[in-house]
Amino acid sequence: MPKFAHSRSQPIKDKQKRQVAYCRLKKELIKRAMEFSQMCANQVLVVVYDEERERMVYYSSETDFTLMAAHLAKKKAKDPKNIHKFERFTNENYESMCS
Repeated sequence: MPKFAHSRSQPIKDKQKRQVAYCRLKKELIKRAMEFSQMCANQVLVVVYDEERERMVYYSSETDFTLMAAHLAKKKAKDPKNIHKFERFTNENYESMCS
């Protein structure tokens, strides 16, 4: 049986299964963010917001790398002379990331 019996690009309909997946994937996401930060010597900020439950998970690799610091870094990267240094991804990029 495949590891994922449902489509990865669609929400899990069963609430209990979705909650189990949420807990497992959240832990994996934070662990990967920590590994990325430590192994690549980069500052990492991960924010996950569950609108239905009004719950937020926030991970920052450094205590001073806050949402405001990330916003300022984004503004600097989006400057026309630095635009080639700015990468942005959304769910619309899923297929291209998986190929």
